[in-house]
Amino acid sequence: MNTVANAKQDILQIFLDILDRTNTPYCIVGGLAVNAYVEPVVSLDLDVVMEIKDIDKVNKEAEKKGLKVERFEHSVNLTSSKSDLRIKMQTDSRYQEFLSRASSKEVLGYKMNVGSFNYCCTKEISSVNVVKYYISRHHLMITIDWNSS
Repeated sequence: MNTVANAKQDILQIFLDILDRTNTPYCIVGGLAVNAYVEPVVSLDLDVVMEIKDIDKVNKEAEKKGLKVERFEHSVNLTSSKSDLRIKMQTDSRYQEFLSRASSKEVLGYKMNVGSFNYCCTKEISSVNVVKYYISRHHLMITIDWNSS
């Protein structure tokens, strides 16, 4: 992962250590999480769901480790000048249910908690425009069954 992320620092391992040290339940979803289920897909975005109440303590630890913290409407992002990897902590409350269906898996050589396959692929996307974007960006084929309950 460090080679792909042009990394001089392993911010993914730093982030995983912070989550462990702060005893923060989490799961990853999105492009990198899909790697737990299929052949590797390269992405420089790590989408993370954690309990919203834990984000501030994770941010404090991340800043202590030299990571840049940026707040946006639906996420808090962690970056480093020493890596191209972007860690995106989701703050939208709709993602909270993902935590209950997470399991430990290996992703690109790292042991991480990963959301279920459905959550990883769609992140519960309901907008058709966003689904089209996600499909074209990650070259995935998704069949949507509008008749299922």
